[in-house]
Amino acid sequence: MSDLLDVPESKLIFLHSPLNKLAMFTRFLQIRFSQGTLPWQWREDPNKVWGDGDDPDAAATVFIDAEFALEKDYEGASPAIIVGRGSVVHPRPVVGDDAPVSPDKLTRGWEQKIGFGEMDVRMQCIGQTKAEASIIGDIVQASITMSRKSIMQAMTLRNVSQTVLSPVQPYIRDSDKFMCVVEFRVYFEQRWKVIPSAPILDRVDFFTKSVVDAANYVQTFALKNQEN
Repeated sequence: MSDLLDVPESKLIFLHSPLNKLAMFTRFLQIRFSQGTLPWQWREDPNKVWGDGDDPDAAATVFIDAEFALEKDYEGASPAIIVGRGSVVHPRPVVGDDAPVSPDKLTRGWEQKIGFGEMDVRMQCIGQTKAEASIIGDIVQASITMSRKSIMQAMTLRNVSQTVLSPVQPYIRDSDKFMCVVEFRVYFEQRWKVIPSAPILDRVDFFTKSVVDAANYVQTFALKNQEN
């Protein structure tokens, strides 16, 4: 399991970003395929992706990971579900977007902004046979559709579109395997604050006037505690 999926501890992915949402969808499918009623089971140990052969009647291991965190050793895993994205439309600010900047905004008062974004989610369902790929795709599509309300609440999404399951086709990485894709679009909300620029410029001006030489300037500016 990739460390990147441990989203709260990752400095590379910020909360409520598109990659954060992909990680959450990945975790949703891992939980769904951890239930004992399915013939495919997700297991925490990725080394069991290929099966250990101890019990021929045991459920097959299905590999589930996010596309952005996929390790090269598991690019050919099958059966598998790879969660990726299509197009991402970054939100346009809808509060204070075109308003002129007044002088007081440069010196005081943080500006709150809000925007509504969209992202296409693509889940590649890969199997050794057409039947396996098709059935895994059916399960994924049904799970997303039937859990739509819960997913929206858990991931703070504004909406989830209808899910579309593609026909079975040869897998793009291995023509001996097959895949079908579950696609849908999610609509999300992002909020942020804009810091006034004048205090930042004043701070830079203060540093430039207080230094004796270039080396001292770099050291002072780089090591200065920004909270003081």
